[in-house]
Amino acid sequence: MRHRLTAAVVVTAAALGGLVAPGVAHAWVPEECQGGISASRTGEVKVTGAWRVPDIVVHIRDRETGQRLASVDTFPRTDWYGATSEEPDYMFDMYSEPLKLAKLGVYAIDVQVDGGEVVQCGDFDFDYRLRSEFTGGKGTATDPVSLESLKTTFSADVTVFDPRTGATAPLKNTKVAVTGRSSSTQATTDANGHLSVPYTYTGVEPSAHVYLAVAATAEMDAEQIHVAPTVVKQKAAIVLDANSRHLTVPYGQPIKITGRAVRATSDGTIKPVPLGTPLQPGSATVGADGRFERTLQGYGSVVDTTWMYENQYPWLQYVKAATQVDIQYPTSFSGFTARLDSLNRVTVNGTLNHTPVQTDLGAKVDIQYSTDGRTGWTTRRTFDWKFDRAFQAIAPGAADGYWRLSYAATPDGVAAVSTPIRLTRTETAFSAFNVNPEPAKRGKPLTITGTLTHKSPTWKTYGGQTVYLYFRPAGSSASTYMGQATTAADGTFRRVLAADRTGTWSAQYRDSDTKHLNATSRLDEVIVNP
Repeated sequence: MRHRLTAAVVVTAAALGGLVAPGVAHAWVPEECQGGISASRTGEVKVTGAWRVPDIVVHIRDRETGQRLASVDTFPRTDWYGATSEEPDYMFDMYSEPLKLAKLGVYAIDVQVDGGEVVQCGDFDFDYRLRSEFTGGKGTATDPVSLESLKTTFSADVTVFDPRTGATAPLKNTKVAVTGRSSSTQATTDANGHLSVPYTYTGVEPSAHVYLAVAATAEMDAEQIHVAPTVVKQKAAIVLDANSRHLTVPYGQPIKITGRAVRATSDGTIKPVPLGTPLQPGSATVGADGRFERTLQGYGSVVDTTWMYENQYPWLQYVKAATQVDIQYPTSFSGFTARLDSLNRVTVNGTLNHTPVQTDLGAKVDIQYSTDGRTGWTTRRTFDWKFDRAFQAIAPGAADGYWRLSYAATPDGVAAVSTPIRLTRTETAFSAFNVNPEPAKRGKPLTITGTLTHKSPTWKTYGGQTVYLYFRPAGSSASTYMGQATTAADGTFRRVLAADRTGTWSAQYRDSDTKHLNATSRLDEVIVNP
């Protein structure tokens, strides 16, 4: 027999106000009510979840009349939660002797702790009604069931316990609801409290459990059990259509999986599974011919088609059919900018976006160049980065052309390219550079001459520009600035310096208007004799 520990009914403070006896303070689940106060099966007052042994008085009150029916201050039985009475810091339950009240009903509870104010335990009821009980807490099914034999009979014996007398008797001539997943009916107990009711399954219930329930009355509580017959599962197979075994689908888009589900009868005959057999994930069911079509939104890289509740499905042995799903995750570039500097370097900035956001997922980004922005794209640099994180990278440049960012398709995302950006700078070059005489004599003059040109749009002389002169002594790797010259209108320049030692001379032009590329002349080695 089971023990009822509580039958709580939530009642608002306003509703209780007119029923509280004089001198009883209003409170909503106060501390004095401990972890809960209720009636046990036999009518004991049970104080749940106490932390110490309180000086407690529990009053049972009739809600309609406000009359106090009983007061309890002695609790001879204690249940400790894994501890002993020597460990008072542990919670425990306390029980009074069974109450013997004159009238059955559901009553209010008031509490007084340590001589304090009497408070109302508004969330808790003292359920002092007859206890309807299924013998052994269970029922039985007379026959096993399968897809070839869906009928059985449920039986149970129902009794009623009276807490006033402690007597148990058959619950006779009482209606019992019989509720399954696909149908429900009603049975009536006989003079001995016995019931027997035939029940037919449909063969597509996700569970074979059927509930037997006695409804509550003013003088008797409710009771419910579940019962299930032995189910003989049949062998089965789920066969996917060829185009449902491997799918490629954009991220966030639904997928459709089709196929056929069949079963083997006891004599080996292959038949479709029953119409309406539930599949998962999703809410698809099978047609009369065993065919099914499932549309899913939200899935992983592998989708298994199987019965609802998988191996817990009662009618068919557990099988599954796997669909491999290659998800195409969208990618795109945002915030793309590009700049060409005087050293003929391209600096790009941007973000490679991924849906959904994946800031810890790596990716390779290509910086690409084309002369016309349509064809002939070549990769100038590839670098590793993370999706959804801003980047900056530098690649070798070109005087004129189009630049873009590119991401090649991988299992992590579909391919993406940015909108091209055109970058231009004017090329410059030294068409002539010479140092004379060769060889030279130490201390004597050296004459440095040359011509600076730029491509605007054809090659022309470039006048009015500063040219920087450098010398690298023989055996050294470092060049030293030696002076500068200004180009004439025809782009020529001339500078006289004293010869000092053997080494290599060169000239450099540095962009002066943010529109040109730098240039370096050829190297001219001059031997200097003593």
